[in-house]
Amino acid sequence: MTTRDLVSLFNNSIPTGPVQSRGTAESRVLARGFKDGTRADARWRKLAERKLAELGVIAEQIRGMELLLKRMQAKCHCKTLVV
Repeated sequence: MTTRDLVSLFNNSIPTGPVQSRGTAESRVLARGFKDGTRADARWRKLAERKLAELGVIAEQIRGMELLLKRMQAKCHCKTLVV
């Protein structure tokens, strides 16, 4: 595996998009993002469902990055960083 291969693999595996704190937006959804009269427990369950789905995606990205780093660690025998 060449340095060029490693750089390409690494760059193509990094998730794109800004990392955002959604706490304020989620608080607004919790307070105002449901029909009037929706019980608090139903709101919390729905929000938890969404957050668990997001965490599942992030966990998959982390597992992919771990595999890539282990592969790079095992197979990289590059003498320089020249691409």
